[in-house]
Amino acid sequence: MHRKIVTRRALMPLPLDGLCKQLAVFVATTSHTAATAGGAPAGDRIGMLADVLGSIDDRAGALAEYADRARIAGQQCERDYHSLSVSSR
Repeated sequence: MHRKIVTRRALMPLPLDGLCKQLAVFVATTSHTAATAGGAPAGDRIGMLADVLGSIDDRAGALAEYADRARIAGQQCERDYHSLSVSSR
């Protein structure tokens, strides 16, 4: 009775992937922009946003994997407890 474990992340569409690709294209096309008065070039801000979004997505994936492992361990603990409870009666 082995069931395939599907993470919540795998069930959700990942709009961040498309957004990151769009940002990468935007950064490539705007990286030649001169710095605004007293500010950084526009490409640097967009690139930083793309990096932050990528980091958030990576962290969300890691947390989803951890949650899946914890759920599986909890379910195994419950099965073990119930098997001991039934056999001791």
